[in-house]
Amino acid sequence: MGLKINVDKTKYMCLNRMGRRDRIGQKVTVNSYNFKRVERLKYLGSTVTGDNNATEEIKGRIQSANCCL
Repeated sequence: MGLKINVDKTKYMCLNRMGRRDRIGQKVTVNSYNFKRVERLKYLGSTVTGDNNATEEIKGRIQSANCCL
């Protein structure tokens, strides 16, 4: 298919409904690729955290609005 994976930019996050932290390792290996686990990331301009906490996203939006004023 011609799909090329940029291993430096590809990371993963574990989420669940109960807010518990799973004991999964810090790396996942698929074929010869190693992917790093992260606790927070920016996805489509929004901050996503591993514990589904929106506080960080709200603070960032308030700070951006204050900068515009």
